[in-house]
Amino acid sequence: SLVNDGSLSLEDAYNEIAKAQKEELNNAKRVVYHNESSSATVKNNIDQTYTNYEDGSTTSEGSYTRSVEGKEDETDTFKTIATSTVDKYENGDEIDNYRMFVEVKDFDKDIGISSDYKDSATKKFIINSSDDVGNLSDGEYILAKDFEANAAANLTSKVANFLASDIMGSDYAIQTGLNKVKPTQKETGEWEYLIQFQYSSSDDGIVTTYLTKLQYVLSQDKSRLLSFDALNKTTYEREGDDPAYSLYEESGEIVYGDKATEMGKDVLNIDNYFLTDVLSARLEAVSGFKTITVGDDLTIPTNCSTIFGYADSRKPLKSMNTALTASKSSNEEAVAIEDDNFVVKGVGVTNLTFSFYRKRPSTGAYYLSSFTVNNVTIISAKAESISFRAKGDINLQYGLEIGKTYSWGYSVSPKEAPQAITASISDAEKAEVQVNADSTITIKPKKEGEFSITLTSVGTPEISVVKRFYTLSDTMDYKSFLTGNKFYYKNAFNTVQTLTFQEDGTCLRHMEQTDNGNTSTSDDTCKWSLEGAVLTFSDFDGEFKVFESGRIVKFLEKEGEPLGLSISANDGSENAFVPTND
Repeated sequence: SLVNDGSLSLEDAYNEIAKAQKEELNNAKRVVYHNESSSATVKNNIDQTYTNYEDGSTTSEGSYTRSVEGKEDETDTFKTIATSTVDKYENGDEIDNYRMFVEVKDFDKDIGISSDYKDSATKKFIINSSDDVGNLSDGEYILAKDFEANAAANLTSKVANFLASDIMGSDYAIQTGLNKVKPTQKETGEWEYLIQFQYSSSDDGIVTTYLTKLQYVLSQDKSRLLSFDALNKTTYEREGDDPAYSLYEESGEIVYGDKATEMGKDVLNIDNYFLTDVLSARLEAVSGFKTITVGDDLTIPTNCSTIFGYADSRKPLKSMNTALTASKSSNEEAVAIEDDNFVVKGVGVTNLTFSFYRKRPSTGAYYLSSFTVNNVTIISAKAESISFRAKGDINLQYGLEIGKTYSWGYSVSPKEAPQAITASISDAEKAEVQVNADSTITIKPKKEGEFSITLTSVGTPEISVVKRFYTLSDTMDYKSFLTGNKFYYKNAFNTVQTLTFQEDGTCLRHMEQTDNGNTSTSDDTCKWSLEGAVLTFSDFDGEFKVFESGRIVKFLEKEGEPLGLSISANDGSENAFVPTND
């Protein structure tokens, strides 16, 4: 695919790089790696050196720096190891050996920015083929061939995949005319491949510029990948503002030669990172989207769904696989086991037994052991909030009518808390209120004016909710109020609606919308009818139903507390129309 000037098509350039990476990379004995991710105010730098061993193991040492504008830099150092070991497990009177893949990351301060750069320790069974998976689930095993692919291969294949997915099919590359690459041979004989393009777009006054730069260096015979540098930078510019940007860069140098045969004394000792004994446990309980740490009194409210246990005081101290497995509950009416988890069922006291693999000092073999947390008490949940809502009507609280009865619903959260409430009213002359058995309250307005209703939890009196109400005058001529005024509403998108109610039952709607200094207008009509203070709309001129319903209300939350219209739009929103003289 060579063309006259020595260039390659983009596809052929990628194939040459990928071939060099695949064929010789496993011969690398060391990779020096750098990663930078940054924005205008934050920068993260990682420098890491990987060492590969003949058996497929990899170790590394590195440093991490996080710089935040206006703050002192945070720094950390770390070591990692990815290797294999043999774990012994007792099976009755027999001891079985299992080859395990072990990966440990140990940071001095553990201030990492992501799960890739935080303390961790994992083990997986090494199996020869997918036929040997058995009962193992994803994440519990690794194929032997994948373990033998060392860190250098993992690093550079990630960058090669970036080249394939982000460049080969990139609209930006096509639009900028990027369709060929010209390798350059250095004086030392190595070949350099440089792929670079920049693309800009503008939207709403913001100019966004995308810069991608990929640089690969291959050996003289193009059989080995020697180094790589992949950069993505996005810049955002608005006139009058400082530019903002985000940058991500990965680079590495690959050193070839004989791999190490033995690990030095400064390499992590994997035995220090995996649990062998539990001295005390910590409980956590899940409530909705929250996870709470259970206190020393071991009480858990019924609004929690699941309970998890973790080794707290333990051996060895650095062990990271601290999650314990649910094994037995002494009171399944309080806590039961479902899908291998402890699940809260009801009020009561129970002993929770967790299982884990303990290591027997005499044989070095793991055996199934247990740890019990006694007197875990499940108590009734306490009320945290009360919701108070109208039953199928809009803005009802500000447009009550004398002589009518209104039903409002309430609920206490969490739903497991006692639902009993009391209701009180600020002015008994204005209305009556009654709590019903079906989680509703009944409101009977008696006199024009404002009042408030307070709902209070019986079980947790400090939890309450207050709502303001307004009762309209029973001498008011609602129809004259509508036909004698125009009503105005403006939304956040500079759209203005004006409604005119005519005596013949026609409603005229005039709309003005302003966008970038340009104003457009439109008009449409519908029919309206009134029952008390409640509006109904029908017969829109067109297929689009603009309004659902409406109500005359007193806007207590607005300046001057005007009387106006609360109208429910077809999208479910409630729009406040106030009288206007325009």
